[in-house]
Order: sequence, then structure tokens, then C-alpha cells
Amino acid sequence: MDGGRALHEAAERILKAYLIHHGWELVKTHDLSRLLAQACHFDPQLAQFAETAQSLTEQFWEQHYPGGDLDEVGQDYPILRKSLGEMVENIESSIVSPK
Repeated sequence: MDGGRALHEAAERILKAYLIHHGWELVKTHDLSRLLAQACHFDPQLAQFAETAQSLTEQFWEQHYPGGDLDEVGQDYPILRKSLGEMVENIESSIVSPK
């Protein structure tokens, strides 16, 4: 699995787990922006990761259905990886010590 797919999958799983923790009924989607929007209902501070969610989703689809220019795909993975780590920390702290 390449880095982009791994990052996307990790983000998707953590967001779905967070939402399920809050009673959300599982929906089949790979759209991180949609999942993040739902998560923001429980913690509005997660909105700061909207750009990360959008970028990971766009790159996921570009790789999943190739045919276009993939030169820029993956260029920002170090930044996305860091942001995803911060999102996970945010989610973990909100579950351990609810606001």
C-alpha cells in the first residue's frame, strides 16, 4: 500500500471509530471531508483539519482512478502525516477527557 492510501485509510478509520464512539451509524464512504464534518458536530475544533481531509480524499481518488497527472500526488505527504497525527491526538484527548 502506498503512503497516500495508508494515510487516507488511517484517517478514515480513526474518524469512523470516533463517530461510532459517539453513536453514529456507520455509513459506507471514503470521503474524509464528509466524515470530518460529522465529527465536528461532536468537537468543532476538528474543523482545523478540513484541508488535510480534503487533500487526502482528493489524492486517494486520483490514485484510485488514475488517468490524470499524478506528478503532484504525494508531494505533501510529510505535512499531511503530521496533520493527521495532530488530528489523532485531538481525537484521543477528547475521548479520554471529554469537553
